[in-house]
Amino acid sequence: MCWKQEWAQAISNLQKAIEHVEKARGKLIKRRERNEASLKKKGADRYEKKKIEARIEKNQRGQEQCEKIIADLKDWQDQLFRMIHEYGITRSDNPKTVYKLMGKYPVAEKLKEYEP
Repeated sequence: MCWKQEWAQAISNLQKAIEHVEKARGKLIKRRERNEASLKKKGADRYEKKKIEARIEKNQRGQEQCEKIIADLKDWQDQLFRMIHEYGITRSDNPKTVYKLMGKYPVAEKLKEYEP
């Protein structure tokens, strides 16, 4: 397999990583919502309230980190896509194999940058 195809597979793997991080972020959101519901139920006990508030804050920080990771992974995907076009695709206008290896990466949107 040539290096262009390796980079294309890396783009696909990053897409899968993005999907997993989004799934984890969704779970953190659900957990935070459950904690907020618990906070409303157990509002009378101040010690329990502090514990729940700490969990809510922790989940919020985790959610923000997930969003940052997703943005970083998308940037890496875009960088690999640019490198494939800058250093590799010269023989064909439509390199189907390379694009197929990219998986669910939105190739059509990114190709607009490279149209003559």
